Amino acid sequence: MNREILDGCPSCWSPRRAVFRDAASIVVSVLELGLLVLALGPFDSSGQARAQAHVQSPGAEILFTIPEHDLYPENIAFDPRSGDYFLGSMGQSRILRIHPDGSYEDFVAGLEPVLQTTVGMKVDAQRRFLWVCTGRYTLFGGEAGAPSRTGVLLFNLDDGELLQSWLVDQPDPGHIFNDIALAPNGDAYVTTTLFGQVYRIRPDAEEMELLLDVPENQTNGITLDPEGRYLFFTLGRTISRLDLRTRELTEIPVPDDAGAGTDGMYFLDGALVVLKPRLGQIARLVLNESLEGGERVEVLA
Repeated sequence: MNREILDGCPSCWSPRRAVFRDAASIVVSVLELGLLVLALGPFDSSGQARAQAHVQSPGAEILFTIPEHDLYPENIAFDPRSGDYFLGSMGQSRILRIHPDGSYEDFVAGLEPVLQTTVGMKVDAQRRFLWVCTGRYTLFGGEAGAPSRTGVLLFNLDDGELLQSWLVDQPDPGHIFNDIALAPNGDAYVTTTLFGQVYRIRPDAEEMELLLDVPENQTNGITLDPEGRYLFFTLGRTISRLDLRTRELTEIPVPDDAGAGTDGMYFLDGALVVLKPRLGQIARLVLNESLEGGERVEVLA
């Protein structure tokens, strides 16, 4: 099974809702497509049933449940070598390692102020890295007056050792490093929320490289085609493509405003699989042969 990973958006599941007032659980389901989806629900039988119903897909199954009410997870990553999952937290300085049998322990904990909250995560199984976006997200935990830095952390996937960090001052809660895409050569491409920026990071580099800066736009979900030539990401209400050879930036024409509200994004079989949390929807945007435009949208869940 091709287990690409989709990330959730806890800001779209308001803590004012009953789902966070009650004890909460984390429910991970596998769709027919082989994608992982993060959903939240109260930690009881009716809550689990509601979470399953939310993922409208035949053949979905619950892989594991984490009975903790204050994690507020935003992203999940999968290591195909070990079979382990990695789950971050927007409320704690913590990343969980979850084993195939459902047992779990802390992969990383208590690394503040370096690891404040966990946003996007990606596994590089070949090089044994876990890439993590971090920053202060006060809506889900922490104190507003605490030292605030945002950026990207690189961990040893096997033992949790922090190998490298790229952090900058976080002058505004909205300026947080958000999501990550990994290139075949091991480079990471990272978006920042609300600031319209895309960075490239080489694992052995001391500094991040600002690749794109489009002020007054929001960049969020990001992915690469399998050859590593084209970078796809959300830019405002659109989906854009950056040619990494020519640096040409183009907007991807999509039907029915399909780019609006896109959060997580993954390239799979000639299509962009996107998570649209404000619509409670997972969709597949089928691209044309040249990867220059969207032909149709298929709602998966």
